[in-house]
Amino acid sequence: MQSVQVLDESASRLSGELGDLLSLHQDLTFVRETASRVAQLDLTNPPDPVLLRALWGSAVVAYRRCFTSGRGHGRVKRTRLKVPLELVEALEPKLYETHKMALDTAHQHAAHRVSDFSQVSISLLMENLPSGPPRIIGIGILSAFLLGPEPGQATNLATIAGRFEATTAEQCGQKQAELLAAANQGDTTRFLPSLRAQAVPGTDSESEDDSRQHYADGAVKATNTDRKSVV
Repeated sequence: MQSVQVLDESASRLSGELGDLLSLHQDLTFVRETASRVAQLDLTNPPDPVLLRALWGSAVVAYRRCFTSGRGHGRVKRTRLKVPLELVEALEPKLYETHKMALDTAHQHAAHRVSDFSQVSISLLMENLPSGPPRIIGIGILSAFLLGPEPGQATNLATIAGRFEATTAEQCGQKQAELLAAANQGDTTRFLPSLRAQAVPGTDSESEDDSRQHYADGAVKATNTDRKSVV
């Protein structure tokens, strides 16, 4: 069995949307895992500040990516799919507040310097002399970088990401079915001009149904492995 790149316009649009969903699923999995690790830290006993900043900062930035416009996957030019608004509107009040906090933190603090989370104070050190005006003898620098969740917010963000992740996984399965159906409509030899020499999982002895299932399973796993699907 060999893989082919999708050139058909309809199938290419579907493959691009599947790529978007797989990318969203990957981001949401990362958010859930990093936020869960932050939730496991003992914030009453200040943890390693570098570790906390790295985990929480990367979590909120990855979360924000799921709601911003970017270049979509595939050959058809369009913007990347986002987490559906109805999923956000279905959040309980406390989770919705965490959702807004994560987006604000990523925008105002982690991605851009437009908030008071990052502070630097510059002052002049003066020495009084027995006579005459005081003398400037140095410069004082005080900096603070405040990044970390309030109690419970990391757990809330992990919960939100987990919910969106599950929905996105279902959408990936549905989009795979749509793509497979669209690809099998009409003359399938239309894909042959882009025939590749690399093989995809499966053997010549597999039945058609087994082969398709093997291929579909491989596409789902593409979030963590080298992709060898038609995306």
